[in-house]
Amino acid sequence: MRWSILSSLFWLLVVSSAHYLEDDNYDPFNKTLWRRVRGPGGDGGGQQPTASELFLIEDSSLPASCASRVDVLDEWVNEANLLHEAAMTVYSGYKTKNAYAILMNQFFGFAITIHPDPNGPTTYSLTPKYGVPQRYTTIGDRLARVSQFLAGAGLRDPPVPGEAPRVLCSGDAHQLVGPGDITRDKNGNRVVTARDPTTNEPTEYLSIQDAFIYSEEANFFWVSAFNGYAQLKKESAGETEACPKDNIRYAATNRGGTLSKIIEPSFEFGKCNRMILFCPASFNVKQWVAGQRGNSHNYPSLAQAVSIDNYPSATAGKGGTKTLDNLGLDNILPRSATLYHELFHLTDNDDTSDPYCDSFYLDKLSKALEAAMAGDEDMELIDNPESFVFFAMAAYMTINAPEGASPVTYMSGLPMRVSEIPF
Repeated sequence: MRWSILSSLFWLLVVSSAHYLEDDNYDPFNKTLWRRVRGPGGDGGGQQPTASELFLIEDSSLPASCASRVDVLDEWVNEANLLHEAAMTVYSGYKTKNAYAILMNQFFGFAITIHPDPNGPTTYSLTPKYGVPQRYTTIGDRLARVSQFLAGAGLRDPPVPGEAPRVLCSGDAHQLVGPGDITRDKNGNRVVTARDPTTNEPTEYLSIQDAFIYSEEANFFWVSAFNGYAQLKKESAGETEACPKDNIRYAATNRGGTLSKIIEPSFEFGKCNRMILFCPASFNVKQWVAGQRGNSHNYPSLAQAVSIDNYPSATAGKGGTKTLDNLGLDNILPRSATLYHELFHLTDNDDTSDPYCDSFYLDKLSKALEAAMAGDEDMELIDNPESFVFFAMAAYMTINAPEGASPVTYMSGLPMRVSEIPF
């Protein structure tokens, strides 16, 4: 059903007049793209930073260290670069390619204007059918921030300048604390607020609820990796662990802020330059099974997705008609998509969220796209990193058709041959 619903919405979004968004001082890259050109599985002729160069990885002797996962993280970083290059190519190249324009429509809700030229190629322009003009700029800014980080240029306005963002690979460094527990400083010492005037012995300590903005909808953790605190939204009632045993959490990003209530503390909290926590579920994913609803960020690799054996191809359907035998995008997102998702949280301006990401299924984003097309101007569609994950994966599939295969674009998350686009 999602094909028919969103396809009809798409055709309503092919409009008669619009403008090139970036022609109106909307260039978010400020002429600094931080990009390299790569082919599938290649490194683009330039040495891309490794996981160890991008992140601060704790020694193997420390809790939650990613030292034993470096090879996996390097693979994820490589695929994140490939996904991101594809996303950047489509974002900046939609004017002359109808398949790219469709992806901008399908994942970010832009209307497409067709500009036929009897003396040259047809061109395309975009406009938010509904919503604010900043949509294109915001998308570009999010992409540019990730580009900057993957190129090894760090974060914008880092909480701890000069330090790479941390990455942890389990919840072992996270110790749950309650609102009445005593706050500790950057050295792990309990924070004293009152002493006996005679003995100078502590009589009162600073509590978590007095030190921080505390919410019952989240858990507060003392993180031994940097002697500071991290807050994680609860995925379910009664949750007490950073990485619950039911594997409901793949990963989470802490932005490094302490949410402190104290204006001028007489002590220092431990801080980190932002941090990604990868839970065991992101590494020990369920085995991918074709057509299985439970597939989510568990496809083996990008290379496999664009291999001649797996790329969407024509097969005989009912009545002898030819159909595409491929699954929707939510069934072919690779394991590295978890890292790519978190990079948009890691590099943001404290303005991304996961409103449609209680799971990684496409129908969540389909509902968001319908809302955007109906006039919802709250920008949640482009504040959600998973929108960019789907967009990048669709872009990668469109750009990297294997030799002998007909390139596809994506409508409603399902493959459509570029040769069958009716404009």
